[in-house]
Amino acid sequence: MGNRTVLNRAFNDFEKQIREKVRARLLEWCAELVKKAVDFRLGDYTAHNFTGNLLNSIVVVLYENRKPVQAFYSSEDGRVKSAIMRKMTARKKPYVFSQLDYEGRPSTYTATIETNKGFGVNDARNFFNEFRPTGNNSFDVVVAYTVEYADFVETQRGTAGFLIEKSYAKQSGMTFMELVSAT
Repeated sequence: MGNRTVLNRAFNDFEKQIREKVRARLLEWCAELVKKAVDFRLGDYTAHNFTGNLLNSIVVVLYENRKPVQAFYSSEDGRVKSAIMRKMTARKKPYVFSQLDYEGRPSTYTATIETNKGFGVNDARNFFNEFRPTGNNSFDVVVAYTVEYADFVETQRGTAGFLIEKSYAKQSGMTFMELVSAT
C-alpha cells in the first residue's frame, strides 16, 4: 500500500468520525429545538389553542445530504396532548365548541383560512416524508409549523412561536454545536 492510499484512508476515517460527531450533536440540538418550540407556544399566555392542531403540527427534521435522518415531533412531547378535532377550515358559520376546546374553555371561532380538514400531527408527518432542502449542505436542520394557518397565527397574533423559535435557533446553534467557545 502506497503512502497516498494510507493518507486517503486516514483522511476518510477522520472525516467519517467528524461526520458522526456532528450528526450526533445535531440530533441533540433538534430535540432541544422541538422542546423549545413547544415551550414558546405553551408559554405564550395570549395564545389560544382551540383544537391543538397548530401545537401538534410542529416538527424539527435533520437532513444529511438532503435526505431525512430523523424527525422530532411536538406531538411526542409529554406536555402536548392530541388534537381534539380536525383542523377548522374557512366557512361563514362559526365553530362552536359545545363541549370544551383544547384548553378546556368554551369557545367560538370563525375560521378564515382554508385547510385540508386533517390533523396537525399528520401534516408534520407528511412534511417529514415529502420535504427536501434545496441546498447542497452536508446537514440541514428544518423547523416547521406545518398547519396551513401557522403563518396567519404568527403574523396576525404573534403567538405561533416561530419568530422566537427562529431567534432561539440562531442564538443557540453556534454554541450548541460548539463552534464558538471561550478558548
